[in-house]
Amino acid sequence: KITPNRLIGFITYQCMGFDIFYVKDTVGLRSELTKMFKNNFSQIKPYVEIKRDKPWDYYHNYLYPQDYSAEFLVDQDYLHDLVLQGDDLKGLRKVNHWLYFKDVDKRNRLSKTLKKLQFSLDSIAYKKDNYLPYQLTISRQDSIDPFSIYKLTTMLRSLSASAKGQYDGWSTEVISKE
Repeated sequence: KITPNRLIGFITYQCMGFDIFYVKDTVGLRSELTKMFKNNFSQIKPYVEIKRDKPWDYYHNYLYPQDYSAEFLVDQDYLHDLVLQGDDLKGLRKVNHWLYFKDVDKRNRLSKTLKKLQFSLDSIAYKKDNYLPYQLTISRQDSIDPFSIYKLTTMLRSLSASAKGQYDGWSTEVISKE
């Protein structure tokens, strides 16, 4: 697996910020970084640590140790997009969710649970060519502030996983501030 050059995270610690990059090649990297810091940020003492991490252990075990950490970031990116479109994220609104299953009985059992949790079953479909062919689209009136949406999507991910299904995200319409 070839690692692309990319920023994979940012850590803050005691008022300092650390950018974490994964790169394809480290040949000459330390000298280039030292030159860049000297020319552009001479007032800052840089901290550069270069380590081999081909299996991305640091990424998976420290930066984003749980499946839900990456999902939290996806939720935050979507919320950020909504804010940029003029949404203040306040109030209740219809929130749509997509779930996929390998087994129709498991989808049907979870559908009953979701109904008890006041979700509307908006669409039930079967796509025989998909790995998880039994689809379910649900919605409910919910808050989408960062804490509320994370709590909601975490619950739906857990419920989907318990039914051997997969939660595939959410959407809502932009509600512009008055």
